[in-house]
Amino acid sequence: MRTVVVIALTLLGCGSSTHVAVAPVRGGTEVVAGEPLVAARSITSKLGYMCHQVKGDAETLQLFEKGCSGGDAAGCQSAAWQIACGVGASLDLTEAERLAQQGCNRGRNESCMNAGIYALSRTGLTTADVSRAVTAFQTVCDRSPEDCENLALLYAYGLGVPKNVEKAVELLVKGCDHGNVNACYNVGVVFERGDGIKADITRAVGFYTKACAAHSLEGCTNLGALYESGHGVELDLAKAQALYQQTCDAGFPMACNNMAMLYANGKGVAKDPARASTLFATACDGGFVTSCTSLAANFAGGVGVPRDMARAASLYKRACEHDELIACNNLALLYEHGEGVPPSGDRATALFDKACNAGLMLACTNLGALLGSGRGGQHDFARALTLFTRGCDGGDALACTNLGAVYGTGQGVPKDPLRAATLYKKACDAGDGPGCTNLGTVYGNGQGVPQDFTAAATLFQKGCEKDNALGCRNLGSLFFMGKGVAQDFTHGAALWQKSCDAGDVVACANLSDAYVNGQGVPKDPSRALTLLDRVSAQLESDCAAGTAEACSALGDVRLRQKDLKSNMPKK
Repeated sequence: MRTVVVIALTLLGCGSSTHVAVAPVRGGTEVVAGEPLVAARSITSKLGYMCHQVKGDAETLQLFEKGCSGGDAAGCQSAAWQIACGVGASLDLTEAERLAQQGCNRGRNESCMNAGIYALSRTGLTTADVSRAVTAFQTVCDRSPEDCENLALLYAYGLGVPKNVEKAVELLVKGCDHGNVNACYNVGVVFERGDGIKADITRAVGFYTKACAAHSLEGCTNLGALYESGHGVELDLAKAQALYQQTCDAGFPMACNNMAMLYANGKGVAKDPARASTLFATACDGGFVTSCTSLAANFAGGVGVPRDMARAASLYKRACEHDELIACNNLALLYEHGEGVPPSGDRATALFDKACNAGLMLACTNLGALLGSGRGGQHDFARALTLFTRGCDGGDALACTNLGAVYGTGQGVPKDPLRAATLYKKACDAGDGPGCTNLGTVYGNGQGVPQDFTAAATLFQKGCEKDNALGCRNLGSLFFMGKGVAQDFTHGAALWQKSCDAGDVVACANLSDAYVNGQGVPKDPSRALTLLDRVSAQLESDCAAGTAEACSALGDVRLRQKDLKSNMPKK
C-alpha cells in the first residue's frame, strides 16, 4: 500500500516533486484541490527539509524581528524562516509570509521567493494564495532574469498562470546559463518529462549532470535515478547508489528514500529491509513525507522493524497532514479496523473523503466499501455506488470489481449479470486479482455469459497469480473436480494450501478433507484436525462479531472436529 517517488521533479530553488499533470488555477479564493494542489505541494516539498537546517530560538527570533522592524531586510528573512519552521515560536505561515514580503519589498530577492513558497505551503490552499505566490515569483524574475526558476515552474505546471512550457524552458535555460543550478536541475526535469514540450532525455541528462557538478543535490538525485533505470544513460546501479549515497550523506532526504528503495527491493544491493527502514526513517525525519508513508507500511507489516501498528498510525498521520494522500487512505483503514488507533467509522470516513476528493481513486473505492458495508456505523449505499462508479471511471480496477459485485448481486440496483461480467473483465484486464477471480466465477456459473470451465480456470489462475486467495482456492477445486483442467489432486491440494496460508479458511477446511481422504496429500488425520482448529478459531471470532453465517459454519466444523477426534487412535 505504499507509493514512493523515485524521480525528483521540480522544486524551484527549494525542492523536488512527483510527476503530475496539473490543471490551471486562476484568481479568487476557491480552495485548491486535486492536481493543482499536488502541483503546489510538489513546489513546496523541500520546505520541511530546509526547516531541519534552520537554527535559532526565541532570543534570536526577537533580535531578527527587531532588525526587521528597523528596516533590515536580512532580519526579515531570518525571522520569517524561524516562524515558518516553528523555531523559537509557533509555526505561522501567515506571519512568515508577511515578514518575507517585507524583506522582498526592501529588495531582497530570496525573501520574495520565500514569500511565494510560504503562500503555497498553506493548509487549505486557496487560489488567492496561489495568486500571491505568482506575484512574488514575478517580482524576483523582473529584478533578476537569472532567478526566474520559480515563475518558470508555475508556467510549466500552469499553476496560477496559463500553462506555457516553452516559456518555462526559456526562463530556466537563461537562468542555468547564468549559473543558477536550480534552473539547470529544473529544466532537466522539463526535458525528461516532455509534458507540453518534446521530451529530450539527452538534454535532460546534460542539465542534471551540470547541476550535479555544481553540487545540486536534486540534480545528483535525478541523475542517480536515470542510472538506476538506464533511461538516457547506460544502466549502472553502482553509480546510482553512489549518487544517492553522496546526496543522502549531504542531508537530502529524497536521495535517502531512493537508496532505501534499492535495499527494500534488493536492486543492485543485497535485499535488506532493516537498512531500508533506517533510510526511510532518515528521509522521513528530513521532511520527505513519502518516506514516512513507506516507513509506516514497514511498521504495519513488520518489515525490517518490529510490527507496531501505533507507530504506523502515527507516521501515516504525519504524512497525511502534509497531503500525502496514500497515507490518508492507509490511516483511514487503520481507523476502520481499529488497528493502532481506536476504531472510528467517522474518522475513517473523513480521511477516505479527504484523499478521494483530492484525486486518489483508491480512497474513493475504500470509502464506497465502507459506506456500502455499513462498517463502523457508516451506511450509505447510494453514495457507495456513486463512489465505485467514480473510482472505476477514474482508473481504479478494484472499484470496477466492487461495482461489478453490486450489479452481480443486484444490491441497490437492478441485477445485471452481463454488466457485472463486463466490469469484472475491465478490472481483470487492468490487473486486479479479485476482478479476475470474480469473472472466473461468472464463467464457472454461467452468469451473464455461457458457462465455460476452461475460461474459468484461466481466470482463477490469473487471480491466484495476483495473490488473490479465493482465485487459488477456486482453481484448486477445479483441479479436484477435473472441470476445465485435467483432474490433479496433488496440484489442487497445493493450491488449497496456498490459499489457506493466505488466510482463506474455506481452503483450509477443503485441505483438511484432503488429508482425511488422502487425496493429493498423504492421509493424515492429525494434520486435518490442526487445519480445522485454525478454521474454528477464525469462525469463532467472526461468530462473536455477529456474523450469522460464521456461527452456522462453526457448528459444522465442530461436528467434523468431534468426528475426527473420535476416530483417531487412542494413545
